[in-house]
Amino acid sequence: MEGIIFGVMLLSLVIWIGLLTLRGQFWRTDQRLEVGETMLESSPTVCAVIPARNEADLLPVSLRSLLRQDYHGSFTVFLVDDHSTDGTPDIAEGVACALNKSQQLQIISAQTLPPGWTGKLWAMEQGIQAVETRNVASLQKPDYFLLTDADIEHDIANLRRLVAKAEQDNLDLVSVMVRLRCKSFWEQLLIPAFVFFFQKLYPFRWVNDPNNTTAAAAGGCILIRREALNRIGGIKAVRHALIDDCALASAVKRKRGGVGEGGMGRQGDLGTRRLGDKETWRQGDLETRRLGDNCFSPFGRASRLNAGNPRTALDSPSPPLSIPPSPYPPLPHSSTPSTGRIWLGLSTKTRSLRPYPSLATIWDMVARSAYTQLNYSPLLLILTLVGMILIYMVPPLGIIWGALMGNWGIVFTAFLTWLLMSLAYLPTIRFYKCPVWLVFCLSAIAFLYTLMTLDSALRHWQGRGGAWKGRVYPG
Repeated sequence: MEGIIFGVMLLSLVIWIGLLTLRGQFWRTDQRLEVGETMLESSPTVCAVIPARNEADLLPVSLRSLLRQDYHGSFTVFLVDDHSTDGTPDIAEGVACALNKSQQLQIISAQTLPPGWTGKLWAMEQGIQAVETRNVASLQKPDYFLLTDADIEHDIANLRRLVAKAEQDNLDLVSVMVRLRCKSFWEQLLIPAFVFFFQKLYPFRWVNDPNNTTAAAAGGCILIRREALNRIGGIKAVRHALIDDCALASAVKRKRGGVGEGGMGRQGDLGTRRLGDKETWRQGDLETRRLGDNCFSPFGRASRLNAGNPRTALDSPSPPLSIPPSPYPPLPHSSTPSTGRIWLGLSTKTRSLRPYPSLATIWDMVARSAYTQLNYSPLLLILTLVGMILIYMVPPLGIIWGALMGNWGIVFTAFLTWLLMSLAYLPTIRFYKCPVWLVFCLSAIAFLYTLMTLDSALRHWQGRGGAWKGRVYPG
């Protein structure tokens, strides 16, 4: 019996040695969006698309951070109101008016969710469609789309950094995992581990290596070239995916070159009406509102921007922005390689506003998509549960069992494994500025995540999987 237990301990140790040496150094936090020494020569046109469903509480901070981006190029924000019941569009109008940024914000009323789409992706599709079909005589189509969530507070230079990274390294997609909120006890206990597990599944160095097939993105902040989005067939190419960010990154990395600007196809004709101080574009039931000169809201009155100058006095002067060179050789867009180039890293300044004050809120967040990540496979679920037990829970159990039985070989092997596991977790704990003692809690944390994964499968089998914002998306 002791021989079997020692063999299990040894297997756990070997697995950790393999993870630390052969899995893209996933435990490091060095893939970050940084400023270096190479200056950008131009500022491409960017349109941000924000799906928003009942986000009135967070928009005064998140939308304000977008409208105040310190960016020299043309930048417009399209907010898609996904049938909110809390006054989300009115709050958005008020934020823009208060900043004198009315002309930079377009508000779209979402159509009814059709079969085969998730709410977020359908909202993004309508925002992108509105950009593609708007009045091209007055508004230039973008070089990039910034796909972001309504709960993200962007650092004032975040857009410049994203564009600089994409332009210098000739990337099709740049994404940052924003700094998740980590204030409450449960957030400090569980949120850093969420990032740690994500990096273990998708090592950022592998994601950023054009010669590696691993692909991932963080849906809260994705900058994607318009031509790359066209090339993969638009958002509709990943419309069935609940884990849409990774699906989008995978589609982009798999496919590059060969398709021109017409990759998404013709969107249809668009009628334009000018009504006094307002402009309204319609395509079917899709409506985009441009805020007028006199805008009244709970945030006060603001005047309209000069149409030729999207910047205001609130924008601080932009210092030359630069980024460190990529470790991978640049690849000209004129060539036709088989894969696109993507980059995923961490952010220290752009952050999520979404609070997770209790175990229940984090549990629901994980259980919503954990089984989806396993492709709804019972076999993968069983392998995952066994793997979590073997990798994370066996070491501390081995220490306890070995000490009780007086088998110090088992104790030493289990302790060495636990030490390696804790050291691997340390960079993430430091990145989130959490108490160092939490590194020794990873086994208990993994146990909770294992239960969340099992609950995710149970919810799916009961027809409650993928619940979000009052909707349920069964697999």
